[in-house]
Amino acid sequence: MKENEELRGVINSGHSRDNAYVIRTVGDDFTPKRFSTWGAKALSGIGHLSDTLMDRAIVLELRRKLSHENVDRLRYAEPGLFLNLTRKLARFADDYREQVKIARPTLPDALNDRQQDNWEPLLAIAACAGEEWLDRANQVALKLSASDQSASISNELLADIQEVFETKNVTKISTADLIGALTEDEEKSWATYNRGKPLSPRQLAKKLKDYSIYSKSVWLGYGKTPKGYELKQFEDAFDRYLSSTPQNLPPCRHESLEASNHADIHIADDKSQNKMLKPAPILEHGGIADRTPPARKSIRI
Repeated sequence: MKENEELRGVINSGHSRDNAYVIRTVGDDFTPKRFSTWGAKALSGIGHLSDTLMDRAIVLELRRKLSHENVDRLRYAEPGLFLNLTRKLARFADDYREQVKIARPTLPDALNDRQQDNWEPLLAIAACAGEEWLDRANQVALKLSASDQSASISNELLADIQEVFETKNVTKISTADLIGALTEDEEKSWATYNRGKPLSPRQLAKKLKDYSIYSKSVWLGYGKTPKGYELKQFEDAFDRYLSSTPQNLPPCRHESLEASNHADIHIADDKSQNKMLKPAPILEHGGIADRTPPARKSIRI
């Protein structure tokens, strides 16, 4: 994925509904054709994906379990295990599609602009499900977004550079010394960032270019003017990208939601009254049964 720029471009284009398309040529005449890229996508992998993908994603970070930890194994799903839940979700989508379209939930101020873009559709759905669900969704958004501040490899680089300036207590540093300090800690990315080798000056310059930070000749005394950086070049980037992590977040409540063949989902309507969301009956052809068969068509899932 990191090396396939065209594929990244296709995935990135699907983030916003208005611009979710790519142009490709088809046929012997190479006729330009517009292809839709709109839709939810789930990606998995080891390590960081590209910054543009991570920035447009809600990141769920998995950790390798310790030897003394026990987790449930899910090698495969039994037939019909998620059927009832699927039917309930399909019914919710059918019943609340218009309300979700016009929902405008208040987005947490602690989220930056991109994070608000990522979370707004989910918070709109939660708002239609009732105040309790919206409250829980907001707490999850804040929790995951707080941990996601370090998801960007470029932001990670900024944080480590800030640490170098603070540790060395300097306002100027050469490129060679900066890279040396970044690669001292073998547990960080920079010691092996260049395909198993340390981060190169060119790679450092390319990453910092995204923040309009460029190397220049710096005066280090005794006639030394190597290429390097000054602390003041980073101040704007530090303020913009490293100081927005929300503090003292409310605790996130952990409650299990189990799918049961006999369970119903409670959804709050516009009058804050609870009503039961019944599973949608499955037709032989796999659609959803109409609530008023003569007037409505079935929806395929």
